[in-house]
Amino acid sequence: MENFLKQLNEKLDEILNQQKKIEKLLVYHGISGKEMFDFNEALDYLKISKSKLYKLTHKRRIEFFKPEGKKLYFNKTTLDKFLQRKKFRAQKDDLEDNNLESDIPVFDL
Repeated sequence: MENFLKQLNEKLDEILNQQKKIEKLLVYHGISGKEMFDFNEALDYLKISKSKLYKLTHKRRIEFFKPEGKKLYFNKTTLDKFLQRKKFRAQKDDLEDNNLESDIPVFDL
């Protein structure tokens, strides 16, 4: 009986870990339905380090909320705007060139 309970606990832990992974993936892909992220969820969504996010908030480079004066929260729309802040446009000539491989040099081996 004791062995059965131990195995059951291990399986429950495994299921909970899988659930956490799924929740992170949902947040990352933006399909969780959440509009507000806590600090750790924002890290997962932005794929940056803790120190980087702290620096961004300290320098006021990213908008955040502190409703109780301690924990940081971020709006998903704000995070999306942050990710899209530096846009580089493709050159029109490259988009119209159907034979891009012709520019690649051929080497004889």
